Amino acid sequence: MATDTGVNRWLIAVVVLSVALVALGAWVIVDKTGSTSGAAQDAAAMIDKFNAATSSNDAEAAAAVLTDDAELWSNGETISGGTTIASHVTTATLHLDRTAAVTTRRGFASTFANIAVPNASVGDAPAMEVFRVKDGKIHRVWLFVLGRSSPFESAAP
Repeated sequence: MATDTGVNRWLIAVVVLSVALVALGAWVIVDKTGSTSGAAQDAAAMIDKFNAATSSNDAEAAAAVLTDDAELWSNGETISGGTTIASHVTTATLHLDRTAAVTTRRGFASTFANIAVPNASVGDAPAMEVFRVKDGKIHRVWLFVLGRSSPFESAAP
């Protein structure tokens, strides 16, 4: 003979399942918006400084996060030297805004950004930024603009 303890097991199961789903949802949101690794956080801070300096035409701040022998590749053009890169990216009315979390692996960091270059008729185009980090600074930069940079120039809009 079963006794009624007044506990609804189905209600408890639904509550536990609901809590688990909320926790899973929170984990997915945190995982997509940022990384908890120190390397990724450091790289994100460095990339954000570089992008902000570029967007505000601050060559000194851009040069501060680049190595002296840094190289930038964009649209088939290679620019060498930290101060040369800083001067180039801060005089081209270039605006970069990171739109995704930064991933890091073996000295490389990558992310996605919106790029705008008003004097080159580029407005809010999606781009991928890849960085080689050396001694806590940016050593190499690859900038791929969807629909404009090889091999992405034939991408659908």
